[in-house]
Amino acid sequence: MHFRRHFLLYSVLILIVLGACASYYRFMVVHQYVVEYEADCDPADHSCFTGCDDDACTSTYYYALMQKRETDINTECGPDITDCDAAQSCLPDDAGCTVTYCEAGGDEECIGPGADVPENNNDL
Repeated sequence: MHFRRHFLLYSVLILIVLGACASYYRFMVVHQYVVEYEADCDPADHSCFTGCDDDACTSTYYYALMQKRETDINTECGPDITDCDAAQSCLPDDAGCTVTYCEAGGDEECIGPGADVPENNNDL
């Protein structure tokens, strides 16, 4: 009798537990999620974001935002992607891989073709 009176409550609790188990399996076991990171960008070819290595901004670097599935990155590079060339571009076998370049007029500072290039690199 108690179960019939609180059928909706028990149904919702069962659905929450099943959803949590499915999410755990998807993200922790199968590693089916998208990773976004900074990839190398050449300002001569693309409009790139600019970043600083330190607070004083004594040296700048140029990057694009890369999104890849974790399973593709792990297959191509292993656990460390810092020195992996395959992580710097979308390969033909990468499903859902995207590269985002800087858009002139946005909140970020851009450099390269189609962007407002400063007169000298000291302005970055």
